[in-house]
Amino acid sequence: MTSIYERKPCFLASPEWRYIAFDKTGLSFEDSLNTDLVKLMAELPAILRELQELNNEPTFPSGSDAGHCNIDPNLDVNLNFVDTASDSCPSLDFSPHSFENLDYLNDPVDASPFANSLDRSVLFHQVQGLKDALYKLGSHMNERLANGSTAIELPSIEANNPIPTSYHFTSWRDMTGYSCFWSLLILLNKVMIRLLPPFEPLIYELQSECRAVAFEICKTWENAWSSKPIGALHAGLSFVVAHGYCAPDVQKWILSSLNALLDYQGVDSFRWSEGIITMMSEKLAGEGPGLNFSHTHAVKQAS
Repeated sequence: MTSIYERKPCFLASPEWRYIAFDKTGLSFEDSLNTDLVKLMAELPAILRELQELNNEPTFPSGSDAGHCNIDPNLDVNLNFVDTASDSCPSLDFSPHSFENLDYLNDPVDASPFANSLDRSVLFHQVQGLKDALYKLGSHMNERLANGSTAIELPSIEANNPIPTSYHFTSWRDMTGYSCFWSLLILLNKVMIRLLPPFEPLIYELQSECRAVAFEICKTWENAWSSKPIGALHAGLSFVVAHGYCAPDVQKWILSSLNALLDYQGVDSFRWSEGIITMMSEKLAGEGPGLNFSHTHAVKQAS
């Protein structure tokens, strides 16, 4: 997570560490899935670093609103993610062939409107490859979610919960794994959106998938609250990422829930707000300058 915020390649993804950190020898199938997921997440910081370097170069104006979705007030919040999922991915079925008709990616020199189109095309396909690997992992995770082996879905019991149903996982480790899986999917979509030209139809499909995935993340809250503090640690990632793709009433509920978690932990020096959660969500997706945690740590040590 520090590498994601700082836009620095994660050392765990380097060849000399990869086979040690993500060794699956002796692991169960479920633990192997979690290991594969963290391995994919370790690839994201390097992508964000490349994206930052691209954004420092002159480029075709992409439009400040291209990467932000406008929430449809008539959005069906009862969307059943599992029932609508395909066998190959968690939501929309974007196979590698889905991108073959994007001429500005396949023939960037002649057709792309971007000044640095070749580099953007290479990075886009790199992100697409990581997402394909995530879809492959997701097919196993969807199967376990659909057959009830990892969680059951029951009516929500919290009076102020705007999400009608909640997941109850067999373990907080599984809940964390699924939350990180959905979070990574949203973050990859946001990077892809930033690499696409404005008004490209694929953007709206990616945003639709993000809304569906955000809805799934929201279903984990009651289980996270019941298994706090360790079982709720993922909330600082998953609910921050989901916030921008939820309806206004759900966004207010997310802020209230995250602040309730701070109250439980006795934190009184920080509060979540609309501005802070939006800023942190943007940072997680590589927007704007990175955060320097090492500098903050050094200041604390000096003080």
